[in-house]
Amino acid sequence: MGKIKESIDNSDYYVLIMGFCYGSIINGGEDAGISYTQKEYRYAVSQEIPVLAFLVDEKKVAVTKDKMEKDINKRERLQEFKNEVAAKRMELLILRFLFLKEI
Repeated sequence: MGKIKESIDNSDYYVLIMGFCYGSIINGGEDAGISYTQKEYRYAVSQEIPVLAFLVDEKKVAVTKDKMEKDINKRERLQEFKNEVAAKRMELLILRFLFLKEI
């Protein structure tokens, strides 16, 4: 994660876009069991890099099953990650977005 840390350290903001998939899970080490994105997010927070988090509003967005996380374990981890980000909502700017068909 050396290059990633360096990139985050040199950034003005960390932008997080969360949809319906959790991503690849780290298999070993102290971060085993979380996604690479979650590790990056936690690192940015630990370095006090301002975070702009974009979370899909699941109550307002109709999603087909082929776009959702299929693995139940990953689906649960995704929800936990979203909860982690939402818990910091007083410290972070969280922008909820909708997928629009046409305007």
